[in-house]
Amino acid sequence: MSESLWNIWEREVTGVSDYVVVPDFLSPEECDVISSIHDAEIESGREGWGPVAGGDEYYPGVPGQEVNFEFRKVKAAWVPGTRGEIYDLVYQRGAAINDEHFGFDIDAVQDLQLCRYGVGEHFCPHYDSFVTAPTTEFRKMTISVLLNEPEDFEGSIDLYLGEAPIRIKHARRGMAVAFPSWVLHAVDPVDKGERRVMVAWYVGRKYT
Repeated sequence: MSESLWNIWEREVTGVSDYVVVPDFLSPEECDVISSIHDAEIESGREGWGPVAGGDEYYPGVPGQEVNFEFRKVKAAWVPGTRGEIYDLVYQRGAAINDEHFGFDIDAVQDLQLCRYGVGEHFCPHYDSFVTAPTTEFRKMTISVLLNEPEDFEGSIDLYLGEAPIRIKHARRGMAVAFPSWVLHAVDPVDKGERRVMVAWYVGRKYT
């Protein structure tokens, strides 16, 4: 992380926790509901690969971006905006985590992304947020939640907070990892089975 980027974040909060692990962010029943939405999206042909270009965050409507399968390969879909009850619970629980551990100025959660990583599928190191984002809302906190059982796959998520990555293997279904969206992170290639996750980005007023 560059010194200039850190100074921008320091305007709002100091002493930010590097990351937080929440064992029961979602219940098994809630994981089932969200997974069924993803399965329906896949079956109806609305599944997508999640456009990523050179590691930059994807902004709808910005030309020159394309899917880079060497950088990211995953079956991704979105929770329909009509599922208000899901958005409400994800926002409320995420906001509570933010209040306790980060203290960012957030006011919404973006569309929830559902990801299914099969064997060999991955996401190279990347950031979820950039100070140059051409948007009025700024991603400040990312939460990744495991939707299936940890025994169903072999793989992990890496957080780059120093010289060596911190490798996190979800220990249970419904467990969440929350971290500032400017933290460099990656999804290791899945060696066996399938890793199912829900990703939520919490946003607030863009920094100036």
